[in-house]
Amino acid sequence: MDWSVISRNLPLLMGGLLTTFKLAAFALLGGLPLGILVGLGRISSKKWIYYPVSFYVNFLRNIPLILVIFWFSFGCHCLYHF
Repeated sequence: MDWSVISRNLPLLMGGLLTTFKLAAFALLGGLPLGILVGLGRISSKKWIYYPVSFYVNFLRNIPLILVIFWFSFGCHCLYHF
């Protein structure tokens, strides 16, 4: 096996790693506050908060992950012509 391919493409691989870290940080900064708000909404005693949040949670729980992957994959392709 030729391992020199990795050393030749190391700058490209490190760029991809940096992009992965940026995306993970973005997801964390967006997902954590949303999760906290939704969690607080689920334990709320106010019905006008509890029912919409419960609908949101149950709707997202019932969508298969592969369907979400297809939506993003084909949706981004159609929007940005990759």
